[in-house]
Amino acid sequence: MNVSKVQAIIYIFKLLLEQGFIRKKDIQETIEIEDVTFRRYIQDLRAYFVNFNEPYELKYDKLEDKYILKSIKN
Repeated sequence: MNVSKVQAIIYIFKLLLEQGFIRKKDIQETIEIEDVTFRRYIQDLRAYFVNFNEPYELKYDKLEDKYILKSIKN
């Protein structure tokens, strides 16, 4: 699926909010992006959380190979 950067980041964030985690391979099966692009989108989300004081952080679970959305207190 060909999507813009904004659409891809919104899609990733929506999945994180709905299921609490994402896996790179699942995202790449839906929206055709390279590994480096995926990493940039993750960095963009993390920067958004910090810049706008959002009560979230994104952690990588190496054992389960997934990114987990954690709620944090401000």
